[in-house]
Amino acid sequence: MTDIHATDMNGNGSPEYLVTDALVGEVVKRGDYDPNIQYALALILEPTADGFKQLFSHFPEPGIPDESHTYRFTDIIDLDGDGICEVIIQKRNYSSWDYILLKKKGDVWEQIYEGAGGGC
Repeated sequence: MTDIHATDMNGNGSPEYLVTDALVGEVVKRGDYDPNIQYALALILEPTADGFKQLFSHFPEPGIPDESHTYRFTDIIDLDGDGICEVIIQKRNYSSWDYILLKKKGDVWEQIYEGAGGGC
């Protein structure tokens, strides 16, 4: 499942793109194929004249379905009033979830918090 959002997060008049994707059944280490392996990918992209520049990515090690997680962008909002939006991502596992907060520091997007989730 791919999810794409476009929004101007830094007020420059041009949108940034937030992309999440779940990849299932990928070729894994040493070229072996495992239909049960799952990855979750989260990206922030900025358009350029030649395509896109990757501003942030999170692509963890693959996991079996019971350990796998997916991402969902929950909100894009300027929490601290500096004119640049922070990004809130929900990281969902099969039995719990966490929230990840991303903040732009200079030219780099950094994960500054993960937690405050819950579970069953």
